[in-house]
Amino acid sequence: PMRVKTSSKLVSTDVKSNTANIKHTISCEMVPLCRDDLVIADRRVDGGFKLSGRLCLVNKMSSMVHFVDASPARGGNGNHSVEDAFADLHAEKYWKAGGEKSYRFLLSSQRMVRFVVLDVELCEKDRRGVSITDESNNGNSIYTGPSS
Repeated sequence: PMRVKTSSKLVSTDVKSNTANIKHTISCEMVPLCRDDLVIADRRVDGGFKLSGRLCLVNKMSSMVHFVDASPARGGNGNHSVEDAFADLHAEKYWKAGGEKSYRFLLSSQRMVRFVVLDVELCEKDRRGVSITDESNNGNSIYTGPSS
């Protein structure tokens, strides 16, 4: 997505031959985000951007920017759907919100490392939200990974 400004300026005219020299200027300003960049959207962003105030990954760049929530909500009432983790941002809304001031770039895709989660172990919690530890771990609540 980009913002384009065009202008034309009359340089000179020739009344006898009915010609004019006109200087045309075209200015293009592109959204400075790339695919897989880590961005934080400012909470004060207007326009109903549903991921405002959250960490987002740029999923795709086309005529608009497609974001994925990088810190999805956990727990709670369970009313979170998959659609809540995605948001689209049109170029006009990006520039009206203040551009780089409202969507702060945190980390580029070249600086991040891809990884695959091989195993997930759910932790049980008591009523206060404190993790229940097993006795084999000697009361420590540190996750040690899968046992092999």
